[in-house]
Order: sequence, then C-alpha cells, then structure tokens
Amino acid sequence: MTLRSKLIRLAHENPALRPDLLPLLKSAAAQPTLPESWEIYSSIPGHGAVTRALNAAAKRAGDTLLKTLRTPEYKDLDPEYRKEDLKKIGALLASAWSKILYPVMAKYSDYGATDSEPRYHGGQYLVDVIKAFYGLGGFTNLGDYI
Repeated sequence: MTLRSKLIRLAHENPALRPDLLPLLKSAAAQPTLPESWEIYSSIPGHGAVTRALNAAAKRAGDTLLKTLRTPEYKDLDPEYRKEDLKKIGALLASAWSKILYPVMAKYSDYGATDSEPRYHGGQYLVDVIKAFYGLGGFTNLGDYI
C-alpha cells in the first residue's frame, strides 16, 4: 500500500483528521511539466519551432487525457490495484499518443523527433499526467501501452 493510499484510508477512518490530511494529499500529487528538452537535433535551423510544436502537441494530448479521465467512466478507476483499470487507462494513453502526439513527432522526424529520446520524453509526460490525476507514485507500467 502506498503512502497516499494510507493517508486516504486514515482520512476515511478518522474524519476529524481530514482538514489536516487533505491538503497533504493535494500537494503530494506531482504536477506534470512539459519537457524542457526533447533532445531533437539542435543544429538544424528551426529546431525552436519544432520544440514549440512538440510541446503544444504534448499539452493537447495531456489535456485530452485529463478531459476523459474526469468523466464518470474513468474518474473512479483504481489503476494501482486493479489490472483491468490499468488496461483501460493504458488504452486511453495509447490513443492520445497515436492520434495526437506521435503524428506531430512524425512530421518533424528530420529533426530527430521520432528518435528514442523524444519518444521517451513525450510518453513520460503523458504517463505523468495520468499518475498525477490518480495520485500514483513510483513505477507503473503505463509506458508499455505506448
């Protein structure tokens, strides 16, 4: 059981502690940040515009994920403890990757945007969006769905 899960259980079992525990839970959720560097070929003119395009696509994919995760179908899933929930969220992740982020990366493949490093940075950002939404810490195998 994670520390977050323990805090949630403690807040549930001790309502008097909730005012003190809930701010801890909110602040503990890691907020994802867009990659500072996509590790594309910086020697090619126009690489700054490519970085901006990749960040915009990653942000759009992350926002799309969040919009879907907030729906009743997804918001109460428990990917940490239920394998079928993890698979469902993994399918959502794969869709955001393949329909939103990767097409932009492919457009800029001459800049190395489809190399392993940019794929890692983009995929990790989307995984971090999901982890922050569900308050997951540590390792998940969500990246396997990309």
